[in-house]
Amino acid sequence: MDYTDNKGKGIVLNTQGFKKEQVEFLSQELNQKFNFNSWVGLNKNKPVIKISGKNFELFKELTSPYIIPSLTYKLPEPRIK
Repeated sequence: MDYTDNKGKGIVLNTQGFKKEQVEFLSQELNQKFNFNSWVGLNKNKPVIKISGKNFELFKELTSPYIIPSLTYKLPEPRIK
């Protein structure tokens, strides 16, 4: 998991090891089940899921119980409203 930059706070899920159809399915599920604004992009011609920074707080709330402390630096800082 990584983020696009420190300004937009968008999130990129590095799913390059999966087939494009699988990544598209997962992106659609994220949009339907969690009301995310996600889409499939390419990184070195491999599919990745991009999630809008507007969904960052919900993404963090849903995933934080599963992120080990040594990897929390991978998440962007909280958004300032």
